[in-house]
Amino acid sequence: ILRPPFAELTYAAPSYPDGGWSVGLRVLVPLGKALAVGVLLAPEAEAPSEHALKELLWPLERTPLLDAAYLELAATLAARHAAPLGQVLAALLPAGLRTAQVRFRLDGFDFPSRMIARDLAALEPRRREQAALLWREGRMEVAARRPTGHDWLRLACDPPWPLRPGALRQAEILDYLFDNGPAPRARLLAALGQNAAAPLRTLIKREAVLAGPEPLAEEEEKVSCAAEPGLARAEATNSQQAAVDGLAADLDRALMDGESASRLLFGVTGSGKTLVYLRLALRCLKAGRPALILAPEVALACAVWKTAQEYFQAVMPEAEVMLSHGYQAPARKEAHFFRAAQGGPLVVVGTRSALFLPLSAPGLIVVDEEHDESYKQEERLAYQAKEVAWFRARQAGALLLLGSATPDVKTFHAAHAGGLGLVELPHRVGRRPLPEMRLVDIRDPKQAPLAQETLSELHEALEAGDQALIMLNRRGYAPLMYCLDCEATLKCRECEVGLTYHKARERLLCHYCGLSLGFPLTCPTCGGSNFLTMGEGTEQLEERLTQLLPEDTVVLRLDRDAARRQERMEQILRDFAAGKAQVLVGTQMLSKGHNFPQVTRVVVADGDLGLNLPDYRAAERSF
Repeated sequence: ILRPPFAELTYAAPSYPDGGWSVGLRVLVPLGKALAVGVLLAPEAEAPSEHALKELLWPLERTPLLDAAYLELAATLAARHAAPLGQVLAALLPAGLRTAQVRFRLDGFDFPSRMIARDLAALEPRRREQAALLWREGRMEVAARRPTGHDWLRLACDPPWPLRPGALRQAEILDYLFDNGPAPRARLLAALGQNAAAPLRTLIKREAVLAGPEPLAEEEEKVSCAAEPGLARAEATNSQQAAVDGLAADLDRALMDGESASRLLFGVTGSGKTLVYLRLALRCLKAGRPALILAPEVALACAVWKTAQEYFQAVMPEAEVMLSHGYQAPARKEAHFFRAAQGGPLVVVGTRSALFLPLSAPGLIVVDEEHDESYKQEERLAYQAKEVAWFRARQAGALLLLGSATPDVKTFHAAHAGGLGLVELPHRVGRRPLPEMRLVDIRDPKQAPLAQETLSELHEALEAGDQALIMLNRRGYAPLMYCLDCEATLKCRECEVGLTYHKARERLLCHYCGLSLGFPLTCPTCGGSNFLTMGEGTEQLEERLTQLLPEDTVVLRLDRDAARRQERMEQILRDFAAGKAQVLVGTQMLSKGHNFPQVTRVVVADGDLGLNLPDYRAAERSF
């Protein structure tokens, strides 16, 4: 059952629709006085004699959505988490595929053209048999019930928002949409209470919140990322061709003999790892197996997707290249889930959640930037994507390829100890040189985090018409708020870590548990209201750069806050790639896989910041 209590229950299979009950099928079932969605796990040899069984109500698709391998994956995760299988499946399936709020479209007899699940449950047996005949003939379809008309809400702009100081409920609505993305009106009111309806109408009237139909997937995927130009026509250097040849042999053994293999592709930045992935994916598709390519961040996944589209359009136009990530609209997530289950020549590019699409027997699984900590999910269903990828590769008899210019230390050790094959790309494409790197002393507090030498380099780049990237791996305005009256710092009451000040939102946030407090506020220790911001985040650095650089310099910021809205993230990358801004400030998401030819200076501000984190891998991650 895909809702509380997430139990495994036994039901009787009715005679209609005949032959329609198979393992892996989603079904509607009665649960108490309500209806729920369940997944069929296995037939019972005998019905339990001590209980009268309720009957399954109706299948939700004609062929099972989940195969045996997918159910095995879910069962393994459930065992590791000591959690019910239904709870794990509910975490893996898109929201619309686990709700009993479905409608049926019918064509025939004297049925209405549309029915909801409760209407179907109320049918008498004779009428249900008639509906079963329509189902068998393909004249009855099922679809999730969705908010229609103007029921979907989304933000019109990023903070700061033009609110009066006392408009606390309006601020709460805007914060909800900022943190959770576009949402149906009913879901927002259920979360915030019906008394949020009036301030919501005010925000819609002022066009701070946009109300309309569910975001269209086609519009959502009009991504303009800076992909490597002409990749489909790129010529391999000797080491790249050798890498492709060796990995192709491993892939062929997996495809023909089911002999799974794991390899590390250790290639310096710019060595052409993406082309290696795509040439292997092509080989996989020609053998009739789908391929999966994972990237750690949405922005990088978009760039790889655009590159893959260009490549396959040139070499295999009939192949479909699908982009999948967690920020997509619910309708798109559900469509991707069904498409993945259909099979065919399909390449999926996505973030870690794409691992849980029901691809049937993938032949190739790529984990690009495998060292990245974004592959580890801590909230909801915790998992390490590399472990799940290894499990899926073993299941399917596939090649697992981990790619990185700076591999995870454990991965690198396994490659040299023999537990993982090692393939190297030691040279950049075209033998382009690696960049010059310089350490700059910022111990003088007047210079931190940008020394005068750094500012001089930035001015020089801007005068030459070039662009610059500036990375500071700390979002928000300031990581600490210091009370000048009692000398205490504001801390999260749950985590005992410092609260980060976000100036645009006028909030104090805990970056661990998500606690959010409005600012200004009074000190919980002494009641004072005199605070000093300590340290710098990307928000403050962006503000300072507009003061330190020439007046006509356009500075953009890309971090988790600025990229919260999908369209805003795309606009930032599009504008910077087009040269509409000269400087891009952001967190570590700037360091992964982007191609900006006009960038001649990259600054890592407070580069040793991560060394002080209480993490045994702090030195490795800083490197």
